[in-house]
Amino acid sequence: MILKTYKPILLTLFVFAGTWVMAQNDPMDDCTAFRLQLVRGFMKGKSADSIVLASTTNEKFLKFYRELEGDSKLSIDFNALMGIDSLKVAYKNLLRDQYLGKPFVEIKAKNLNGEKILAPQAGTITVLNTWFTRCKPCLEEMPALNQLLGRYEKDTSVKFISIARSSKEDVALLLNKHKFSYEIIADEKWKILSELCLRDYPANIIVDSAGIIRYFHLGIADIDEMEGVINQLKQ
Repeated sequence: MILKTYKPILLTLFVFAGTWVMAQNDPMDDCTAFRLQLVRGFMKGKSADSIVLASTTNEKFLKFYRELEGDSKLSIDFNALMGIDSLKVAYKNLLRDQYLGKPFVEIKAKNLNGEKILAPQAGTITVLNTWFTRCKPCLEEMPALNQLLGRYEKDTSVKFISIARSSKEDVALLLNKHKFSYEIIADEKWKILSELCLRDYPANIIVDSAGIIRYFHLGIADIDEMEGVINQLKQ
């Protein structure tokens, strides 16, 4: 409840490319323990007190921060450290390692046109992107992702799927201004993303023909790197 009360202050100070990492009342309750354990391990031996206290002159926030204990304080310290590029990369790599080599979840959903999507499928490489309509880095990478899809447009062994953590209506409105050629699933209620324990955006994942995650990247896509992985999996 304390975090909820001060949420506007926290968001102003610590929002970066991604989402509030340990948000209270997160609908993905089953994933909270997984993420919290990961963050606890990452933060072991690290303190962000000086960074946090130097970042604001808001007396109400400083009083609130000094009174925090445990995971509530940990979440603020974590987000402060994510402002340091080297630590942000280190955490992304740590998260990536939790996914690589693991089986991908089974997707049974409908795209924006109401057509059924089943993935992954045997013999097919699945290229997955996750995003939401108000995510600026997500929108920035769309032209590059369209370019990547274009390289495999006639290749039926590679399937491109995008899962948006937004409503079907919001996605449709956004597509009027931003072209995105992936097959899109609107997952506003986190039904699929909760199974993946994914709430960092954008994320790009490549799943091999046996349904195993072989590539996981948080942040704006590197399509040349992704193309290299796809081509290697096709061999």
